[in-house]
Amino acid sequence: MIASRLESLAFGALERVGAWAGWGFKPAEGPAPPADSPWGAFPALGPGTHVPVPTGRAFHQHLWFAAGDPDAGDALGRWLVEDVPGRGPAWQHPSDAGLRLAAWWLGAARLGEALDPDLRRRMAGSVGWHVRFTRAHLALRSAEMDHRLVAQAAGLVVAGLGWPGLPDARATWAEGLTLLGRALPLQVFGDGAPRRGGPAQLRLAWRLGRLAQATCAANRVAFPARAAAALLRAQSFLQALQPLPPIGVSAPRFPLELPPDAAPAKGWRLRTWREGGWAIGVAQAKGGASRVVVPTTSAPAPWGHADAGQVLWSAGDVPVLVDPGHAVDQPTLADAEAHSGLPGPVALTSARVDSRTLTVDLDTALRSRRVQAGYTRLVVTERAHVDGDWRVCWPMAPGWAFTEVEDGWEAERGEARLVMRAEGPLRWALEPRAVVVDAATQQTSALVGRGRVAAGERVVVRFEVR
Repeated sequence: MIASRLESLAFGALERVGAWAGWGFKPAEGPAPPADSPWGAFPALGPGTHVPVPTGRAFHQHLWFAAGDPDAGDALGRWLVEDVPGRGPAWQHPSDAGLRLAAWWLGAARLGEALDPDLRRRMAGSVGWHVRFTRAHLALRSAEMDHRLVAQAAGLVVAGLGWPGLPDARATWAEGLTLLGRALPLQVFGDGAPRRGGPAQLRLAWRLGRLAQATCAANRVAFPARAAAALLRAQSFLQALQPLPPIGVSAPRFPLELPPDAAPAKGWRLRTWREGGWAIGVAQAKGGASRVVVPTTSAPAPWGHADAGQVLWSAGDVPVLVDPGHAVDQPTLADAEAHSGLPGPVALTSARVDSRTLTVDLDTALRSRRVQAGYTRLVVTERAHVDGDWRVCWPMAPGWAFTEVEDGWEAERGEARLVMRAEGPLRWALEPRAVVVDAATQQTSALVGRGRVAAGERVVVRFEVR
């Protein structure tokens, strides 16, 4: 139902860009409503809208132009004047050219007649170069499971259909659809969990795929059935995961958030993805949604670091345990020891709800982990299969102010109070850590335990938000 709703809403933006391109569509009156595109809900569109222009690589992806900010046209105009096609930082990452094609198309649709005619002509001239560059630098060697190929393919589709006067326009969108038909199904397992790249990259691929799908629908062009099915599977997974926690490599920021799976009034809602290796539980607590997210996929380096088996937890919308993330300029955050994952391949052996407790069992060759979550409590019990030296790290969300007490630690964040206790042979300490939030590095703390654990011994860590 949500997919059909997004598709119907997309026609408002499609008619606007169609009128500009001379397709004969009647342009919509007034600014495009925030939901009038599959790209998502931008905060506010129309006169007075301002979307900050980022720096670095994000600037050259031009996603800031897709919002339809009238002021963004000036920034894009300056970029076109200074750009040397095929040279400079804007062309170091070939997939960024595909993102620019998608962002330009959607930004032009949203601006409609407000788009400066001279800028419109310069964009059309640059689109041809972008298409030739993208077709010559397809990300085929890195594996079709890579989301970068989806970005390039979607860019070719919207360029070929959105700029019908483009030389070889038909061949351009046809090649894009062929690539999407192969690449999109490889982004997800059969159950919808991300096969490679993590949920942030899957969300990017989903948005780009939906944009291409809506563009095809407006032009009465058939969209590959396997790609459409992959989008539905990905959407189901992303809906359950929303709001998306910062997991793994920082992805380009988009305003779109899928409607979340509402938590039940009582008890836990549990969803598992056995093939992809995920367990997600949601419950109502303290006026908000408590969530437990356990990714256990054993794919090699799935999100830039070996974080399978980690536990992400929020109690009543208050984040407690987080993924440290990975930023390009912070390679140390890719260290496997910086997060709460388990060594080696991790198996999701069971996930169930008993009364008011959510239980997830994980297993590896060296140790097992049981995660038990109440509405405001989390208990993690680990048992060693063999003797060995352990190092356990629980990265905390930024914003907590910690105090060491006689039998553990306490922390405050606004009106919330967190109590942490640990049992077992490990020596525990709070250590400073950096985490990536919205592509920015923030300082926080992590509860770290070190020591030798004999086979059969248990290590227990308890968290409670009061």
